[in-house]
Amino acid sequence: MQKIRQILLFLERGFSQRSIERETGINRRTIAGYLQRFADSGFSIAELLFFSDVELEAYLNAGKAEQVEKDPRRIHLESQFSYLFSELRRVGVTRQLLWQEYINEYPDGFGYSRFCELLQEHIRKQGAAAMKQSPPYRYTKSRMSMNYWDLWYRPNSNTVK
Repeated sequence: MQKIRQILLFLERGFSQRSIERETGINRRTIAGYLQRFADSGFSIAELLFFSDVELEAYLNAGKAEQVEKDPRRIHLESQFSYLFSELRRVGVTRQLLWQEYINEYPDGFGYSRFCELLQEHIRKQGAAAMKQSPPYRYTKSRMSMNYWDLWYRPNSNTVK
């Protein structure tokens, strides 16, 4: 909404689309699209500047079509993600085997490459919250007076691991 407000301010001050593009870094076609939406809203630029962010978004998106329904293949695949994810953890189970099982069950399903992309996307989303942190390293000095960073100590312990 901040960028939209910038565009509105520049337009109110009489800037051209090209100069707005230079100042904001927003493509001219995008700016032209916003201009069309401003005109479709039925309000002047000065009036749009007085709206809150929520109201401004509502007026600018009022004419937009509702989002298209999801592909039924994707809905089916998403329902299988937990099973696929658990199977991938087993020894000897590959994505190729899982895809063959998936395509036998759902012949109109995704091809192998798209199947792998969607599965990887799901795995990435699931793994983002469970990120493993590496242990803290401490500076140590060896007997030869050289500095090493490769040794670390356990917290609350005097033993080197």
